[in-house]
Amino acid sequence: MEIGSRKSEIGNQKSEIRNWKLELDFVYFGTYILIFLLYDNMRDFTEFEFWRLSHLLTLEIYRLTKKFPKEETYGLVSQMRKAAFSIPSNIAEGCGRSSNAELKRFLIISAGSASELQYQVRLSKDLLHIDEHDYQKLTEQIISIRKLIFRYSEKL
Repeated sequence: MEIGSRKSEIGNQKSEIRNWKLELDFVYFGTYILIFLLYDNMRDFTEFEFWRLSHLLTLEIYRLTKKFPKEETYGLVSQMRKAAFSIPSNIAEGCGRSSNAELKRFLIISAGSASELQYQVRLSKDLLHIDEHDYQKLTEQIISIRKLIFRYSEKL
């Protein structure tokens, strides 16, 4: 009796171990699929033309605002730089998210920052901090970036 009962107990333990192993294999497999799906949805933000253009725009804003009067350092200069680098930053953050809906949300935020910057560029011209040529060039770049962002976000 003792031996038969022991064999039965060992058989139950083996069965539990097999079930546990199957569950563990499933968890590993599920984790692998989840990682694959997340990786598959991730996008390289540097591949997008609107990111490249917004990065160049940010560099141009930094270059131009160096020439602004010192009293604008913590006002208009700071706001323009924040709005400018917010455009490519939000594109990059959206590309790092796992769903199209999240990417679209960050693209919309990015387009909002572009609109904010467009007004600040206009204000800079009206305050005579930038000339008409720079104003026209920057405005065209901003509008172009916004159009590209909206076109892409509509496809999502």
